[in-house]
Amino acid sequence: ADVTGTGPFTYYWEFNGSCSTATSSAASPNVYLGSPGDYTIDLWVENAIGADTYSFILTITEDTRWDTPVVLASPVGSSDEGVLEYIAGTPTVVWYNSDYHPYFTKALDAIGDTWSTPVAMQTIWGDNYRQYSLCEIGGTPAIAMYDPYGWTPFYNRSALADGSAWSTALQVSADGSDPTLTTAAGLPVTTYRVDSKLYARTGLDIDGTSWSGATTLDDQTATGYYRQSAELIGGDWALAYQGYNGLEVRLRYIHMQNDDGTDWTMPADMGISYSNMKSLSLAEVNGKPAVTHYNDNYSDRGIHYVQANNAEGSSWGTPITLVDSTHFSSTEGVTVRLLYLRGKPIVFFTGGRFVEALDADGTAWGEIQNTPTTPGTLLDAIAINDKAYILYGAGSSLCLLREK
Repeated sequence: ADVTGTGPFTYYWEFNGSCSTATSSAASPNVYLGSPGDYTIDLWVENAIGADTYSFILTITEDTRWDTPVVLASPVGSSDEGVLEYIAGTPTVVWYNSDYHPYFTKALDAIGDTWSTPVAMQTIWGDNYRQYSLCEIGGTPAIAMYDPYGWTPFYNRSALADGSAWSTALQVSADGSDPTLTTAAGLPVTTYRVDSKLYARTGLDIDGTSWSGATTLDDQTATGYYRQSAELIGGDWALAYQGYNGLEVRLRYIHMQNDDGTDWTMPADMGISYSNMKSLSLAEVNGKPAVTHYNDNYSDRGIHYVQANNAEGSSWGTPITLVDSTHFSSTEGVTVRLLYLRGKPIVFFTGGRFVEALDADGTAWGEIQNTPTTPGTLLDAIAINDKAYILYGAGSSLCLLREK
């Protein structure tokens, strides 16, 4: 608000209708008005002399931020796991379908307006692979995944660039879970966890028919409820994960530092000891690694954010709370995804909600906002050309929501 007079001024806004926030005390709040329609807005401004009230109506004729959601597949059942990546210039998705198989689909254009017919990556009953990590290797999509019945990490690379044909998945290790997949010197590199140890292996060919010996990254990860997130940070594959120091579960950070996946940094302790962490997301924010996570401890339920003090991730700042427990029920499952868009971090979370930072490092944050739809299950979110792409389940459909 542009106000003349003798300050200081106090402000109070009320936004009526399906706005992203109902009230604000900021002088010039950022508010998403949602669907097209008329919005009544009231503003109270006060100083030492007195107060004035202003009321006006804004008419929105179209949604200026969000595009119409795209249905990628239906029915898929109540899909609770999926991954979205940008591969060979197009958005690409793998999800766990209701028939107990992973399915693959790829956009037929750069922005995801139209999509290929979904392909079942495995056709044998019982191929119940989960925990997907997707990337491009040798010019075609490839995936690391986990067999929860055999407690085994697997690797599969499509025979075709469009992902329409897949061979039989191959074991990376005799046992292990929580695989991630990246590439180094053109070859696949996977990380995975066996009991309390975190390992990495490099494929000796792009098809993953044989693998190097295991490199131990950390010999004290958390057991039981384990959470991790992997992303490219500064061009290096990096992991944020739950470690264990002998007394408590603590978040740690590690990244690859050579071209063949055999040399990694020592794990850095983030100074965060939330043991009941339900979701974790790592991203590069203003040149440094940062993490957002949802903690489900009764005394500290909420979404938190922390950024490293340096690009190496060897030292970390103090976590701040973005969304407190009043916004969640005690039984609500919450997924979080951290992105860096247009020079600021943004966190998407369950229920079609998000919160945006007010600065480049995330030291101050705005109020909770809503997307125009209310996704039932947030599966993944990535940035493509500095715009948010959100993969979610709505009823029995798999959908994609994009910024315009």
